Amino acid sequence: MNDIGVSEIVGEMLLLSIVVILAAVLSANVFGLLPSFEDIPYASFVGVNESNITIIHEGGDPIPLNDLRIIIDNRSSIIQCDFNGSNLYCNKVKVGSLNDDNGNDHWDFGECLTIYKDRVNGEKIKITIAHRRQVLCKLFFGW
Repeated sequence: MNDIGVSEIVGEMLLLSIVVILAAVLSANVFGLLPSFEDIPYASFVGVNESNITIIHEGGDPIPLNDLRIIIDNRSSIIQCDFNGSNLYCNKVKVGSLNDDNGNDHWDFGECLTIYKDRVNGEKIKITIAHRRQVLCKLFFGW
């Protein structure tokens, strides 16, 4: 029997298996270091400027209120507002409220955020609706 080429094949197979195992270990370590990806909600809004500013969620994903920031720019100051329940507070002053119809602490389709104009002075107001990871919408009033 001719066994001359067997040792070369066994050596190649051992080398190939070592490379595959090292590649698997390395890729497992690299993927463990990558940040986890989180879905960012998509939603569309429309604003109505009457006696108060009303912003309506007109489509898309429901957004948890604790992930939302409302930034109001009245050209003289920029203030960041946060939700406490369904009420909107800027610097510990209530400036608006969300009609959370189902009480789930999410801004759902069809629900309206009312911002009181007398609490945010200015003829020209820019309102930015931001998720904690990205800006969702910018609305301009009085331009």
